[in-house]
Amino acid sequence: MKLTWLGHSCFLLESQHGNLVFDPWERDYVPGYKNIPKDIAADEVICSHSHNDHSASHLVNISKRKHSYEIIKIPTFHDDKNGALRGDNTITLVKFDGLKVVHFGDIGCRLTDSQKEILHDTDIAMIPVGGYYTVDAKEAYEIVKSINANIIVPMHYKGENFGFDVIEKVDNFAALFNNVSYASSNILEIDKCHVQPSVIILKPLLKPL
Repeated sequence: MKLTWLGHSCFLLESQHGNLVFDPWERDYVPGYKNIPKDIAADEVICSHSHNDHSASHLVNISKRKHSYEIIKIPTFHDDKNGALRGDNTITLVKFDGLKVVHFGDIGCRLTDSQKEILHDTDIAMIPVGGYYTVDAKEAYEIVKSINANIIVPMHYKGENFGFDVIEKVDNFAALFNNVSYASSNILEIDKCHVQPSVIILKPLLKPL
């Protein structure tokens, strides 16, 4: 399988089972990132919630084929007040070839025991770590540890020239782990035989300064 980080919380998941896009954002909405490519295509677009930086499904070209993933959607909240501040959020679990790939959307709350059971032994977890709008570094760490996630791909954070000003950098999250690698591109290719516990920080695709 191949996982491509398009920026912010948007990913393209590709395998022999089909193509999925998670949480595309509106053009020129998230500072610093290149926009979603105009030729990006998927069999399905999955949006964790309706905010503009996660729900621009109209920017993705939808194919006519049907994917063969098993998709489980888990309702959660965008905050720690049962949605009173920012509304609902959906975690998406994608299962195929013995792998469990999870996109946490803009989760802002702890997991329940039943949710931990469903997500236990996640192979790849895409999780926000920037805080303010979502869980922060420490809370994200607690979530991925509680489900025994193997590969962790942080998202929804800021850097020197990208991301919302009010959220944190990825450094706070990375500092909590011993096994952290910085990829040379925005693409992660992996199979079940090569899933080793680690945090992988993908390289963002940025607009030229």
